[in-house]
Amino acid sequence: MHNTEDKEFWCKHGEKIEDYFLENIAPLLPYNIIKNPEKTNNKYAPDFLLDKHLCDLKAQNTPFFKAHDFYNIDPRYAVTFNHKDYNRYMKKYPNIGIFFYVNWMKLEKDIGGILYKVKPLTGVWMIGIKKIHSMVDKLYSHSYDRRISDTKGNAKKSLCLDLRNMKCIWKGDENPKSHKELFFK
Repeated sequence: MHNTEDKEFWCKHGEKIEDYFLENIAPLLPYNIIKNPEKTNNKYAPDFLLDKHLCDLKAQNTPFFKAHDFYNIDPRYAVTFNHKDYNRYMKKYPNIGIFFYVNWMKLEKDIGGILYKVKPLTGVWMIGIKKIHSMVDKLYSHSYDRRISDTKGNAKKSLCLDLRNMKCIWKGDENPKSHKELFFK
């Protein structure tokens, strides 16, 4: 896996994921989703329009294996959402919707001699920033130890969200290899 602190790499990789999602996953969803025209001039603009409403994509392929230990959330359903993004959306896009495209590519990890495992999960969940805001006092926050002194613009902490509190709009075939090209192109 590429260095998680290399923001420039992940921004470029994110653009590939957005294109893949729009071409391959969006047609499977029960909505009309198009690329946000603002993306042409501003790579940080929200990714898509869903019936003229702004939406952004968060793609995740590695489970938060210790979510149960830290927050009592089944790691199969735990996703992270950067505080930095939350604050920016609340300020600039208070009605934005967020797509979480989940495709667990790694299903087990040894952490400190303990083997953590999750069952496969592939799908798309959607939630509005207003709903996240209504839950924010009840959500758990996770700090990134490697980013304490970060000067590259990486988020220093994230909220841990439970997919089961979101609307599932597409469930994949439970076979993460079927969508691996998204993450390994």
